Amino acid sequence: MKTGVLIIDDELNALETIESIIEFNSSEFEILAKTTNPYEAIGLISHYKPDIVFLDIEMPGLSGFELLNKLSEISFEVIFTTAYEQYAIQAIKNNALDYILKPVSVSEVNHALEKVSEKLALKNKPTDYQRLIDDINTAREGKIRITTQSGFDLISLKNIIYLKANGVYTNIKMSNGEEHLVTKPLQEMLEKLDDKRFCRTHRSFIVNLKQVLRYDSDKNNIILSDASAVPLARRRKGKFLELIEQIC
Repeated sequence: MKTGVLIIDDELNALETIESIIEFNSSEFEILAKTTNPYEAIGLISHYKPDIVFLDIEMPGLSGFELLNKLSEISFEVIFTTAYEQYAIQAIKNNALDYILKPVSVSEVNHALEKVSEKLALKNKPTDYQRLIDDINTAREGKIRITTQSGFDLISLKNIIYLKANGVYTNIKMSNGEEHLVTKPLQEMLEKLDDKRFCRTHRSFIVNLKQVLRYDSDKNNIILSDASAVPLARRRKGKFLELIEQIC
């Protein structure tokens, strides 16, 4: 029995490219339906009950995430397609889901299909997309969800001054003086953050570039809004100065 596929993308060129790649693999996959209209897609999903949905993130009127949020049940696997939306890509990565970047390539589509087919073959319960939707909504509000010893907190990204490694945990210093202890290592926290706004300046520190007051080249220190002096490793200096130049 072939794996049923539904394609949802408001860009006709991307839709047709995905369609032609799947048709080349027609021994394994069958295109049940395709549409450029996200509202029409809701009805198609209900009618055809696909195994895999290629879903564009940025569509006029209704984004891919908003579409998922409108469904009463998600019993299929999703392969997201996107041309930008950095915060969305990061959320997808954090939830270990599949996506392909536009312009769509044969190798990326085939790789995504292979990965999702392996998931389906295991016959595990469908992926829980609600956490992804929650993470996206949080990111749009300029917040991040952090795991604590007692549960989780939602904190404002703009109010983070810096993050500091604390063994396998991370300390987050806020502009209001609060500190949060996160039960995740610094590298894992870095992967959740916008790499245009936050910069790893040292193996033990990540700084919010909007909270930087000045750079002391004599001491190789970065002075932040709370007067903290954070070290800048020599090998990270170039990247830091490049990012600072971009936001100024």
